[in-house]
Amino acid sequence: MRLRSSLAPLVLAVLMLVFLLAADKAGAVPCPGTGAKLKVIVNNPTSSSPVVTISGHAITNQITCTGQQDTYSRTVTLTPMADTEVIVPTGGGLVTGMWLNHITAGDQFQHQQRPVLIAALPTDYATVKWTYYPTVIPVNQSGDAATGDCIFQPTCTFRQAIASANLLAQFTGTPAILIQFAPRRAR
Repeated sequence: MRLRSSLAPLVLAVLMLVFLLAADKAGAVPCPGTGAKLKVIVNNPTSSSPVVTISGHAITNQITCTGQQDTYSRTVTLTPMADTEVIVPTGGGLVTGMWLNHITAGDQFQHQQRPVLIAALPTDYATVKWTYYPTVIPVNQSGDAATGDCIFQPTCTFRQAIASANLLAQFTGTPAILIQFAPRRAR
């Protein structure tokens, strides 16, 4: 029995790959039943109730069926010192295939994204887990300056971000700090 249960994820992955290849050759087919569901879990290590936006979209050339939602977006108030679970979508279902999921959180400019394969399973959800970071230090310089900090200066290298995060954690007790690389700007 143990061998069967350990093979289940592998079998599901192989079936999804076969389905993806068949859909790519034959064109997408209608989604089964009510479509796929996604459980988004956001961990909040703080004692506050921040508001975050979770969103996602199907990667167009990676969907395996049609007739269901191909985007979602929800604004959520997080529970202090706990995980907040959100099931999306609220009505209908999602198309199956590869999705790019995002979390955006307020004034501290947290913006992250990650891909996930979402399948229409009758008894389970695909899951995406995030952590809310009350402090985000954006790296926006490619140099290697070792002096200065990212808290009081408009520019920040990776080395400075690490030093600033260590100082913040040491002196303020900030529970979670995210060092995030700023997106490249168009030239």
